[in-house]
Amino acid sequence: MTETLGWGDLDVEGDAPRRRRVRVPPVLVWVIVAVVIAAFALWPTARRHLSDQAAAWLQKQWATAQAYDASRQSIERSVAPRVGVGDTERYTRIIRYLDQLEARRLTSIAHSVTGARSWSGDVRHAGETVRRALAAEAHDLVQDAAQAADAVAAPPSPPSATSLVTDALIQTAETAVADVARRHHVSKARPSKAHLTAPASLVAPLYRVTDSPLDAELAVTHGHAIDIWNLRTGTRERTIEVTG
Repeated sequence: MTETLGWGDLDVEGDAPRRRRVRVPPVLVWVIVAVVIAAFALWPTARRHLSDQAAAWLQKQWATAQAYDASRQSIERSVAPRVGVGDTERYTRIIRYLDQLEARRLTSIAHSVTGARSWSGDVRHAGETVRRALAAEAHDLVQDAAQAADAVAAPPSPPSATSLVTDALIQTAETAVADVARRHHVSKARPSKAHLTAPASLVAPLYRVTDSPLDAELAVTHGHAIDIWNLRTGTRERTIEVTG
């Protein structure tokens, strides 16, 4: 009598089909080796080309930033002679607007420079110099915007929007960009067409011809009194008694 204790599958090693080895053709092996060697040989040349492009890009960003600054100053110089009695508040708003607008543009350029790949140490150093200069200039412009009213009121004209320290950083960045462009054989960048624009609603009234006085007063003396007339409204505002 035979007793069955259990059942199961017997896996015999020799029963499974043998896997075929994939043999790489010798020619393909040599092609791969040649490609790797060529890549190592060409990498320095490729990296120099990339760093040259990075230097040209950095020069363009710096030229754009300088164009924004020149544009702001040009608008302020062209508007200043048009400012008359009663235009102080309007001129203050123009300066504040231009300061804040340029600060935003320079901050955007600084962020782009920070995130850009330099591919070489000298371009990276120049980029960091540019970033510091733009950050300092943007900071000063924001401060100038906050103090615009006091600056406009100070004769004969508003002072520079940037501090002496920032001016030194700007000059250092200018030199660094020029040096790195020369080392990487970058041709001088064309003048940037970037510019700022003040709102017409602020600037246009300054160029409007009018024969109506704006917030001007006239003092008329008679006897022992001085009458103060408001020329805009044509009314006498007050009378000052003169004694002695």
